[in-house]
Amino acid sequence: MEFCKKIDKSLTERHTIVNLLESLKKENITLEEMERIGAKLQKAGKRALSPLIRRLWREQNGDHISRYVYLLDFFDDEVWIDQIARIALKRNDLGEDGKAALLSVLEDYGIDVNVPPFSKLLEGMNGPLELTLPRLFDKGEAGTIRFMEDFLSYPKETQAAVVRYLARLKDRRVLSLFEILLTFDDREIVLESIATLGRVRERGAASLLNSFHCGEDAELREMAARSLRRLSFLGITPEPPPENAACTATFSSSVSSVDGSGSRTLRVSRQGADGRLDVLFMQFHDMKGMVDALGYSNISREKHDSLLSDVVGEEVLMEIDADYAALLIGDALFMNRCNETHLPPEFYVLRGFLPAAALTPDSYAPVFNDYNLERLADSSELLEQSGSLFEEEYFDGWFTADSRLFDLAEDLNLLEDNLTGRGIAQAVENFIEKFIGIKVERDSDSMARRLFMIADLMGRTGSERPIVEKTLAVAMNLLTPRAEYRKIPFLRQYAVESLKIIRDAIAEGFDPRLQTEWDDDDLWD
Repeated sequence: MEFCKKIDKSLTERHTIVNLLESLKKENITLEEMERIGAKLQKAGKRALSPLIRRLWREQNGDHISRYVYLLDFFDDEVWIDQIARIALKRNDLGEDGKAALLSVLEDYGIDVNVPPFSKLLEGMNGPLELTLPRLFDKGEAGTIRFMEDFLSYPKETQAAVVRYLARLKDRRVLSLFEILLTFDDREIVLESIATLGRVRERGAASLLNSFHCGEDAELREMAARSLRRLSFLGITPEPPPENAACTATFSSSVSSVDGSGSRTLRVSRQGADGRLDVLFMQFHDMKGMVDALGYSNISREKHDSLLSDVVGEEVLMEIDADYAALLIGDALFMNRCNETHLPPEFYVLRGFLPAAALTPDSYAPVFNDYNLERLADSSELLEQSGSLFEEEYFDGWFTADSRLFDLAEDLNLLEDNLTGRGIAQAVENFIEKFIGIKVERDSDSMARRLFMIADLMGRTGSERPIVEKTLAVAMNLLTPRAEYRKIPFLRQYAVESLKIIRDAIAEGFDPRLQTEWDDDDLWD
């Protein structure tokens, strides 16, 4: 007689979950071990989450609470976020480290813990930085990037206060933040960082000051010397410099062409002697400078190549040498400095592996000594052939979806429904003329610069000379005030390509006129 065909494994599973949670209390447990435990609990789903939450209601040990909180990332936050908020508010028996762990995870998931009802939990505690920074340090580069994201959002007075507060933290890992802040793009913050390092009683602080490069800035040099003297009075001297080992790292770089809105992507990778790689992707805008960055450290070749494919997508990146990559990065940094805009937080954190030559802000304008630019500007033959440039991969991104053009495209669509033959041709001609008035005549200098940069890239990546000459011919004519732009085939094709994109967008229901803010760069994303 069959009583049951299915074996009940639930009891065994519950025992496994309890044992996994109990193993978190082991001394010196590693992050890798916690990751493995989290992955196993994740497979059990809600059956594992419930006992985890129960432990957070009862646990007293702050270290254990921090480890339990770490595992929450393996579960859907919609399930547990309210529970953690209730635990934080109702448990009056928690020490500072337990409170810090709970408040930190709530803050990570978008809850402002500095306002009621959570702000009362901070009363009598040592301060948010002392609570949150250790958790950020535990997350490695991702945590440091999170710190820089927050730091960039603060007003300058708050930034200076944060720098001063860092000296109070009893965590040697804070030196990694000072190393970043010494390269910050605000001189006052650099000065504050140098002065504050003089109060950090670590040999690593003296080493940072000793290796700091201040260029010709006498005030920075004097401040660094003063902080070093302060530390030396306390018996704190720089660590001995590392032995000079042969540099075996190799670099590779690739870059996209400049698109119609002035954006491009640059990739720099460094491979060490062990075959592991660091990689940094940067997005530049020709007038704004560096606007975004994304990077990874110490990854395998397989992961590097996979990331390259995922990040770049269909965009074409062309291999370039390290010197050219340094020129492009320096030019972007120069534009950020001119615009008084901060660099992306990822760049501050990951810039350390880049060659020193790439970190100096300096304007870059390509020169074309091998070309007679005046002759090219007067060449009607080159201009007549310029429409064919859109057959080159350098111009794959040459279109614009400016919201002002959507009205023109819709008007053209309505007209074409009632026109034929010459009428349609004239309507398209009218669109081209208005397009040039909106996008070319008002922006001709910027367009010319973009074309010069593309011609420079062409020359460095082996393009045939006639293609470079056509590009330069259009660029030179954009700098000629009396040039009849509407007759230049390249500009006409630019209008037609943009019309195609706008019509496709309208057909798919995409309309930037309905957005409160719009920028051509959004299309790059």
